[in-house]
Amino acid sequence: MAFVIRYSDGTLMLAHINDITLLSSNRTIDLSEPTDLYFKAASELRSTKRHHCISRGDFILAQLSGKDGREIFDAHREEWGIGLFEENILIADDFKRGFLWCFRDHTTSWNDNQKAKNWFLTSPESTFVRRYAFRTCDRGFDECVEIREGSCKEIPIALLTDGDYDVLRSPAFSKTELTNFIETYQPRNGHYEIGEIIEGYSSANPNYGAS
Repeated sequence: MAFVIRYSDGTLMLAHINDITLLSSNRTIDLSEPTDLYFKAASELRSTKRHHCISRGDFILAQLSGKDGREIFDAHREEWGIGLFEENILIADDFKRGFLWCFRDHTTSWNDNQKAKNWFLTSPESTFVRRYAFRTCDRGFDECVEIREGSCKEIPIALLTDGDYDVLRSPAFSKTELTNFIETYQPRNGHYEIGEIIEGYSSANPNYGAS
């Protein structure tokens, strides 16, 4: 069953895609779903005659044709509301069929790691993600030490279970889910108290104060 995610800022560009929720919910880890909705999304974006929508449609079509679409992505990503982060934290190759497929989280060894994660947790682009990868250079070289795969709801739930309270800022968690977490939270040894979690994470979720 599809679920609705609300974002504090939204993305007007993605709102031009009529079946955006269906496209997101049908998206699979191995991209085995039909491409019809992707072609339809590209057509709808291009038909708006808006420059940033047309370029995103072109990016979708480029990746559907087997290209990486890097030149289009690099030239227009900021127009699409996709942050520009240092050290290639987020690149065109993280996208599949024109939408974000993998988010590569990083340690603080990367200057923009938290900036990128903040963007990821609060962007509608996250609804298309099917893989989360955590990278570190603690051993002197860049390596991936953790991979999670699943839906845009399953991944943050798994990360929260592991003690990543950052994800509570994601609108993937409804007000009811936030309330249940707060009421049942039991701090582990050395972990935050619930008041700290509410102040630092839960309260930043747009669903937290929703009626």
